[in-house]
Parts: sequence; structure tokens; C-alpha cells
Amino acid sequence: MNEQVLTKDVAGDRLEGLPAAEGKAKKTQIVVVGGGAGGLELAARLGKRYGRDRYDIILLEKNPTHIWKP
Repeated sequence: MNEQVLTKDVAGDRLEGLPAAEGKAKKTQIVVVGGGAGGLELAARLGKRYGRDRYDIILLEKNPTHIWKP
């Protein structure tokens, strides 16, 4: 089974993946670990930048809620 391998350019502007198995339309999965203020912001920005057509943005957090304390 071929897995998607991600690379990031130096400027951080673009993600590229090696092709998935032929004949299968497979989304690239981007995983953000930690749902604090930084992780939540990163997941939101990645979602806006890359959209949902080709990428799945996954946010992993052990707590079910987030409390914002400015």
C-alpha cells in the first residue's frame, strides 16, 4: 500500500505529496497535535489555505473543550 509522503518547502508556503496508489483518489492528511491556542489557530489557517478537496486537517487534543484565557 502506498502512503502519502509530505514535504514542505523552506518558505512553508506549499505542501507536496508523492502520488497515492493509482486509481484511488486519496486526500493528504495533515495532523496538528495539541488543541491549545497555537494548535487551534494553525488548524484553522491550514483549513483556509488548503481547503477540503485535497486535504484533511486533523486536530488531536486530549481535552473535549478549549477555554480561551486572553
